[in-house]
Amino acid sequence: MKKKIIVLALALGLSLSACGTESEESKEDAISGVAISTESQQASDSAKEDTADTAEAQGGETAGSEAQTLSGDSFVGEYVDEDGSTLEIAPSVEDETKYVVQISIFRLTSLEDGVGTMTAEGLEFTATDANGEPIVGVVTLEGDKGIVTFTDSTWTYLENGTKLEFTKTSDIPFLQQE
Repeated sequence: MKKKIIVLALALGLSLSACGTESEESKEDAISGVAISTESQQASDSAKEDTADTAEAQGGETAGSEAQTLSGDSFVGEYVDEDGSTLEIAPSVEDETKYVVQISIFRLTSLEDGVGTMTAEGLEFTATDANGEPIVGVVTLEGDKGIVTFTDSTWTYLENGTKLEFTKTSDIPFLQQE
């Protein structure tokens, strides 16, 4: 009986000492995990800041700390607003650096010959207004919104600074479906 008690006491003692060791190792692992997690978070934050700085340096916009890097292909699609006005942007078949921009403004006008190129400000386009004069604008993106801002207009009905907001409904513009 003495032997059983001694063996049981030794087993219990070893088991408790092993628990203490695991506990210390677990603490070290947990502390190490926190350190790794903190370093990963700092690296991630640093990468976000670098991306935001790069986008700002290239004229891009940032939403919070997230940078949005856009190419002309990001603009391609069909957009509408609440009154049925439309914005269509498609890649040019004649020049891969250009985009076809068509805008139909409900009860006002249609700009059907717009040609756009990517700039630091967004997709800048030139079209012909209802008086036969050139009209210049820029399309920017905010999420699923395409915002057209007219920057050089001589037409009374679309003054410089006029902004129109459209919501993207398709990545394939109707003018490509024809």
